[in-house]
Amino acid sequence: ANNTNSDSNNLANSGHHKLSAALPSGNNVFLVSYESLMKLQDIYVKMIYQAMDIDSDYMPTFKDGNAKYVVGPTNTMAFLAKLVVLFCFLIITYLFLSAN
Repeated sequence: ANNTNSDSNNLANSGHHKLSAALPSGNNVFLVSYESLMKLQDIYVKMIYQAMDIDSDYMPTFKDGNAKYVVGPTNTMAFLAKLVVLFCFLIITYLFLSAN
């Protein structure tokens, strides 16, 4: 019960097939964007297949290789909280040692 063919037909019939023309190409070379692939995933792969006249139902598993390098606000706040705790510890230790 694979609906990929019907999905491809729906994609082509819905006007999205024009997106494949937006892929920069020339001399049998197509320029694809990793960021677009990660954002659009199946739709982008179907666009690539269509632009290259590939008849396939295969869809790869997507894993963002850049995710580990992205520092979100929660990671930044956690780092800053640890830095504040360390700074307070150093001040307390300095005051304690200088009092003796």
